[in-house]
Amino acid sequence: MVREMGWNRCLRVANWLTLVIAPVLLYGCASVPLRVQQGPLAALALRAYWGTPLTGAAHNPAAQVFPAKPSDDTVIADVAFYAVKRMPLNQLTPLDQQKTLVLNIATSHPTLATGKLTRGSLFGVSSQPAADVTRRLLQASGGGSFLGLQRAVVAPGSTAQFTVLDRYAVTSAGDHKVIRPRMSVAIWDPAQGHVEKGPRAGMALIVHEITAVPNGSAGSIEAAEMQVLPVYRIQHGVAYALAVPFRLLTGSNEAMLAIVHLQPWSQTPANAALYQQAKPLFAGNPTVAPVGPKLARPDLLEAIKSLDAPAVQRSALAYLAGQTGARLTLDIALAADNAVLAQLAANGAAAIGPHPQSLSLKQLGWRLDRTTFQLLHAMNKKKPLPPSLLVPLIVHIGEAAWHESSLDQIAHGLASRRDYRQHVIAENLIYLQDTAPASRIAAYDWLNSHGWAPAGYQPLASNSARQAALDKAENDPAYLQRIEK
Repeated sequence: MVREMGWNRCLRVANWLTLVIAPVLLYGCASVPLRVQQGPLAALALRAYWGTPLTGAAHNPAAQVFPAKPSDDTVIADVAFYAVKRMPLNQLTPLDQQKTLVLNIATSHPTLATGKLTRGSLFGVSSQPAADVTRRLLQASGGGSFLGLQRAVVAPGSTAQFTVLDRYAVTSAGDHKVIRPRMSVAIWDPAQGHVEKGPRAGMALIVHEITAVPNGSAGSIEAAEMQVLPVYRIQHGVAYALAVPFRLLTGSNEAMLAIVHLQPWSQTPANAALYQQAKPLFAGNPTVAPVGPKLARPDLLEAIKSLDAPAVQRSALAYLAGQTGARLTLDIALAADNAVLAQLAANGAAAIGPHPQSLSLKQLGWRLDRTTFQLLHAMNKKKPLPPSLLVPLIVHIGEAAWHESSLDQIAHGLASRRDYRQHVIAENLIYLQDTAPASRIAAYDWLNSHGWAPAGYQPLASNSARQAALDKAENDPAYLQRIEK
């Protein structure tokens, strides 16, 4: 009788939720102007070598010993890449109008009068902070996707090459070599010939594109070009910006934006750690950020920042959950009162951590759902959950939502989403053997709705018939494989 009253109450709440959640979702999402950006589009790579982009890597790199300590001429270089909708015209100076050297590096390095792959590129130097320069150029470019930022030590006489690679590659004609469109910014320290004291660095833009075979035959070949800029004296607070007409195969961007920040060496813990990380690069071990679903999503990063803003917490959390597949979090965020919502947002921000860019969409979604379940579990320990929270929990974990012992068991299985799902399934399978028909029916309905119910099982059948169906399922490899995915 009590259980029936509980269900009736939950059904009334569910009906109420259908009237309330929809307007809350529309209003909440409208309160934060977040735009969905495509991502991930590319991977990043970083390599270092002794020599300059003009000379290439030294023939005997082993003869070059990486200095044990940095010198006063050591440079710290930061390069951030963005895929933008269009070129930020009237913001930077055409690269062709500046003192540069253009090389066709695909065919024996001959010089070119004008660039072909780099044609239309823009370059500028600004004394404004790099963040302000980036904001201005992104606005002029119609917005874009942040692809990543890399830092490197540029030791005297060496080059650090920062590269953004297209997510996909093609096979070239003839030699069947795998080629991948990519754009690089090379930063080097000339090591000698300084007229003035103090660190100096040169820059070069390198573009590798895929083009058709000249004679019209089927297939593709790789074209490569490098445009070398002058050597600059490094000063504090100076930002360099490159905008290049470079379209990714998998994106809708028209251009690539590179923001370069160079600074003289200063002895800080972060720089000291970076210096130690540089040694393997010179040994020929480039670092490559894997092409994968990392969080190159400005919209999600902005929503994460909004989790501590009470006015937009609900819409920010709902947006994050909806974009990352955190369905439990989405339902609870829409149904929770302000106090629970504030706690959920705070717990979610703590679970995401200070470096959300390192997470994939799946990882972010799981952290949100794990945090949501942990909060509901902790609340239920103090007193039974209110119907507004119990109803969505029942939708997600079935009959287990009614029992504190089951919630405890599920709480032990939060190492991964797969682990969590298997614990939820196991708890509902247990209730198929419960003496209460209501528990068996609820557990069976939930399992059946997800395709996890044992074949031939009927919750109102006799004990022997139910047990026979469960025994058969327990020895069915196909069924076991289905529920263990």
